[in-house]
Amino acid sequence: MRIFLVLATVFIGLGCGGEPPDTIRAVPAGDALVAPTADLKSPDPSKRRAAAETLGAMGSQAGPAIERLNAALDDDDVQVREAAAWALTRIGSSDRALVPFLIEKLLDKSEETQGTAIIGLGRLGPDAEPAVPHLIERLSDGSPLIRQLAAGALGDIGPRAAAAIPALQAALEDEPGLRKVAGEALDKIAPEEAAK
Repeated sequence: MRIFLVLATVFIGLGCGGEPPDTIRAVPAGDALVAPTADLKSPDPSKRRAAAETLGAMGSQAGPAIERLNAALDDDDVQVREAAAWALTRIGSSDRALVPFLIEKLLDKSEETQGTAIIGLGRLGPDAEPAVPHLIERLSDGSPLIRQLAAGALGDIGPRAAAAIPALQAALEDEPGLRKVAGEALDKIAPEEAAK
């Protein structure tokens, strides 16, 4: 009992019983979106590009800015369009206008860029059907991670990725991680084929 009283006195003396009056509170995510969302309409292309990059770095928290970023896909400046597309991919947009941009990024030398593009295509689901041939290429031409991501994206595209069935069946003979993801993809694309 004596130890309890000593500890209680120490905690009260240190102020652990309440919040100090000058504590900085967290800024709601909406407040952090105001400036970059407004900057997407700036007359300065570098400011619009920076705004798109900032929103993309926020990830899913920038969801309320998707409509403005979609509009930026039609910007006159190519760098702004690219930054907007990348931001939408990172936020998790499901806008099919991203497909050509993401297909182009599959050819990038950076594995991180390729991986982000593949994940973005998977999020688009059936709308990413034009990317199927490119994703099939990634199944046999890439690092183990890229190959697994490609198989997963093909599964997310679903029955519209039927052209990938032979490549996914071949992947069932590959390394264990890819085998697992390829099997799951086949289940989503054509369950009757996965049973074979």
